[in-house]
Amino acid sequence: MKAAIGKEKAKSTSSPKVDTNQSRGNAVRHGLTASTLLPDVLQNEFVDSIAKELRYEWNPQTPTEEYLVREAARHQAVLDKVESMENAVLRRGARAALLLNDGNGESELRDVALAGAATSDAIQRLTRYRRTHERAVLRSLDALRHLREGRMAASDDRPPQDPVLSESDCETWLAQRLQTQFQCRKCDGRAATHLANAKALQCRSCRTQFGLRSGTVMAGSKASLQMWFCAIRAVVEDREISVKSLAKVMGVSRVATARSMRQRILQAMESASTSKLLADLNCDEVWNSLLGKVSQS
Repeated sequence: MKAAIGKEKAKSTSSPKVDTNQSRGNAVRHGLTASTLLPDVLQNEFVDSIAKELRYEWNPQTPTEEYLVREAARHQAVLDKVESMENAVLRRGARAALLLNDGNGESELRDVALAGAATSDAIQRLTRYRRTHERAVLRSLDALRHLREGRMAASDDRPPQDPVLSESDCETWLAQRLQTQFQCRKCDGRAATHLANAKALQCRSCRTQFGLRSGTVMAGSKASLQMWFCAIRAVVEDREISVKSLAKVMGVSRVATARSMRQRILQAMESASTSKLLADLNCDEVWNSLLGKVSQS
């Protein structure tokens, strides 16, 4: 009697039978993002081939950029297989709908198959799955683009690799030019001393100081003299030079800076005091003299 009761209790407490169809549904629901269900998609060789193409296009320079290339390749590998996955899911949905339908007629069966495929829960999950990986690819590429633009901007902000004139050369020229033409606005003194550290001339009579850029288009500008000399030479040689081309010559990435400097130079070229405003840099003789001194040093 006790043995019979024990058997009955064992039956009542045993695990319920699992619905096979429900189990398969859970597998699809939770398995779309599992790498174990997509072994062919995540093979290293396939991902490596995509990463190689992206690496050739983006030329990663840092470990972070290399990581982003790999991430983009991994998600793109999944996207390249999504189409075949969608076809498989549509076929499964159509078959399931046909098995549950006892309608007659070829037209009705076709409608049942199409409706079953389109309304399948799996296809909706797969659509979300595709969008997730698409967004992941775009995020990786956007991050790569941002890093590359930052690297290029940092490179563009540096002076030209082989500048014609150094900053010191430019200061020396302005100082020599001002000393030969010097007339103090305060006391009419004609002699001045070059204060290299202050980048100015000091009147020997009243000791008033005048910046080396005073009276030129360079006055009040924070741009280096080297940039200004390059810009003046480029615009004088080609009045139609584009702002982008001028920015490249100057070695800057900010187009607004090149545009402002180009406008000042063009206005000076239209003025009656062109030579004064451009510090005589509009004359070929001056450039020949400057370049000659640089080549001899």
